Amino acid sequence: MLAGEAFEAGIEFVRVMFGELGDRADAEEVEIAFDGRTDGDEVLEAAWLGHGDTFRISLYFRHRLKQNVSQLRCSVQEVFMRTRLVVSGVLAALLVVAGLRSTAAPGRTQQNPVSSVTEKEKKVMVKKLTPVLFVKEIEPVLPFWIDGLGFTKTAEVPEGSKLGFVILEKDGVEVMYQTYASVDKDMPAIGGDVRKGPTFLYVQVDNLESVKAAVKRAEVYMPERKTFYGSTEIGVKDPAGHFITFAQFAAAPQN
Repeated sequence: MLAGEAFEAGIEFVRVMFGELGDRADAEEVEIAFDGRTDGDEVLEAAWLGHGDTFRISLYFRHRLKQNVSQLRCSVQEVFMRTRLVVSGVLAALLVVAGLRSTAAPGRTQQNPVSSVTEKEKKVMVKKLTPVLFVKEIEPVLPFWIDGLGFTKTAEVPEGSKLGFVILEKDGVEVMYQTYASVDKDMPAIGGDVRKGPTFLYVQVDNLESVKAAVKRAEVYMPERKTFYGSTEIGVKDPAGHFITFAQFAAAPQN
């Protein structure tokens, strides 16, 4: 039944209690027992509540109200069932939301997949690490890397008649050099810091003997040695005075 029809039926039923009981010319006198017993007649029960034990009610009005009372009961039941469905749906949605919140709470072992992906994307991903060595002049170090170790100059920036910056690369490994004069123009705030001391590099290789032959003219600051952590090492200085340790690790035993 439509909501409008249910509303009209309810209005008619209320009129039994607080309004007129129909055309008195066509009314009959009804006497209700003191305890209100009416053998299930809802119209008479409502009239008794509103008008006392004895009242007059139109036969036609009484008949029409009986039909409305039946319609009203059906409407109320229908509205009640729909309300239960709506309430059940709302409670189910609240339980789902509460479950998601409890899953994301600290100390829980489970995690929201979307949240996990988001946190993973926020992590810092390092793609490359390249040292920058500061020197008075770049030209003297080039033979050490290019002629000796086989590096290639992939980028350079002139500074007057000389180089101010250079990138050297071999097999995906890079090293950069920059002059003090270039730093003074590019980043004057750190000009004094880059002059304070040498840089220390640790380079892992697969054949230390070939490296020793390549850098045989370099100054050795650490003679060849074997370490407790499984490497054979030698330390030399580049022409600018930076310390470079080359290390070869023993191959892992085959099972």
